[in-house]
Amino acid sequence: MKCDVLVVGASSAGLMAAISAAEEGASVMLLDRGLGRLHHDANTLFEGMAAVSGVKIKDCLLKKELEGMRILSPSGRGVTIPAKGYFIDRGAFDRHYLHLAEKAGVALLSDEVRSLRLEGNERMVGLKGVQIHARVVIDASGVQSDLSEKAGLKPMRHPEDIAWAVEADIEYPYLGEEMFFQYWVGSMAPGWKATFSPAGGDRATIGVFVRGHGQNVQPFFDRFSKLFKAQKASQYKNIDRMKVLSVRRGGDPICVMPGEMVADSLMVAGGAAGQSGLAY
Repeated sequence: MKCDVLVVGASSAGLMAAISAAEEGASVMLLDRGLGRLHHDANTLFEGMAAVSGVKIKDCLLKKELEGMRILSPSGRGVTIPAKGYFIDRGAFDRHYLHLAEKAGVALLSDEVRSLRLEGNERMVGLKGVQIHARVVIDASGVQSDLSEKAGLKPMRHPEDIAWAVEADIEYPYLGEEMFFQYWVGSMAPGWKATFSPAGGDRATIGVFVRGHGQNVQPFFDRFSKLFKAQKASQYKNIDRMKVLSVRRGGDPICVMPGEMVADSLMVAGGAAGQSGLAY
């Protein structure tokens, strides 16, 4: 199998890389072991970020429009910043851009990389029983990718500064109708943030993103959950009955700083390159 560009990872960065390359006339393959069941966590986007990155906010992808954000201290006091934002339907968002990739002529493959080597001016990518000859490989496989490091790159300057996260989908009557995203800073999430993002109706998400304490940050999430309920108690009667619907874990490279992102016939993008957030 041969192509001009092989993109590894159907992250937002990977999808956009594949679409951009295909629209410029390259033959493109997009490889992800989870195609058909993509599940990504980032769900909140502010208008200024969308405008800079060229992301088009479509009504069908929105769960809720937000009026801005509040940055809060552990005491609950803080500042309010008016900045139009959106809680997006991330599943619909991914499906939409996957459709755009197919429409642009991108070939989709559900598999994972077993081997990667440089041969002349091409990259040889080994899959299960198949080898792909690509003029360029783009690694967009996320914050825990080791593909680029195996090729000799150090795409993150400070990988020890990944902010490991726990985020939960929660439900309580009218909780999702609030109009402001909340950033909490302080001891409940050292090194980065805790968040509350209203999703409309009874749904919202809360999470912690913690640096310098390893990947198990569940104790910080548990403490923030108690603080969050205490802060909301005057607004919502019986908030202790709030339901946790699902929990996700992952990493945010907000503070790692991008490092080496390009080698012969290889490029790194998105979380694998220390680029944090949908805007990248």
